Amino acid sequence: MKAVQQYIQEGWPKDRQSVSVLAKPYWNLQSELHIEDGLICRGQRLVIPRACRKEILQRIHVGHRGIVTCKNLARQSLYWPGLGSEVEMMVTNCQICQLHQKQNIKEPLLDRPIPDRPWQRVAIKVLNNSTQPARQMVDDLFPTISSSPSAAIPPSAGVPPAAQLSAAPTSRSGRAIKPPQRFLCEL
Repeated sequence: MKAVQQYIQEGWPKDRQSVSVLAKPYWNLQSELHIEDGLICRGQRLVIPRACRKEILQRIHVGHRGIVTCKNLARQSLYWPGLGSEVEMMVTNCQICQLHQKQNIKEPLLDRPIPDRPWQRVAIKVLNNSTQPARQMVDDLFPTISSSPSAAIPPSAGVPPAAQLSAAPTSRSGRAIKPPQRFLCEL
């Protein structure tokens, strides 16, 4: 890093072949490098010397947050050539990260058959507003129908909830629709 610091202060050589071996990775960044309070910076990020990198990597990785989070954390305020690949290698070789990574596997979406008719399969959401509770019914085939005010069904006094849910919905025109065969309910 002394060579890089010297080049920043005194000027870089005209050609890359004249640059010392340890400073060559910084050749393309020479316009971005500057010294602030005796430390080499690339823009707003601190350039970390080779001797300190292992300790810095360990500090970044303390929470075992995964490759993406560790890379983002490091790239916010630090720089050295190959930073991303070193962070990736550290997380990939971490036994704790590998143990927990397998628990975060995304499950595939379950395909449901497309209904044959409107309101054959209906999703119901119970909306518990403190002033006026209601149930909202959403057709699985035509979700735009659910956005109409007729899809919100206020609770009826004295009618059991199951009877309310099995009541036939009406269309926007007020025409009765065949009762649903299947309900998907979310409370």
